[in-house]
Amino acid sequence: MWYHFINDKPNKYYLDSAKKVAKKWGFKIVYELGSGANSDEDKQRKVISKEKSIPLFKCLTKNYGENWRNKFREEVKIEINQ
Repeated sequence: MWYHFINDKPNKYYLDSAKKVAKKWGFKIVYELGSGANSDEDKQRKVISKEKSIPLFKCLTKNYGENWRNKFREEVKIEINQ
């Protein structure tokens, strides 16, 4: 599970497309939304989200290489344009 913290106004098309690509890759994304104020609480929540996602990141690195995020983003762009 990828716990993805977002502190700005999210792009719905990107989020929906990322969920579809994640499903193809065999994992789920849980979006955790911040206040948008970049408060200390938001910063802390971002760190916690990242820490909870470390096991998945290790697995993705093993399966897709160190640049898995770039590969993932490229697939999301393709999904958006379909």
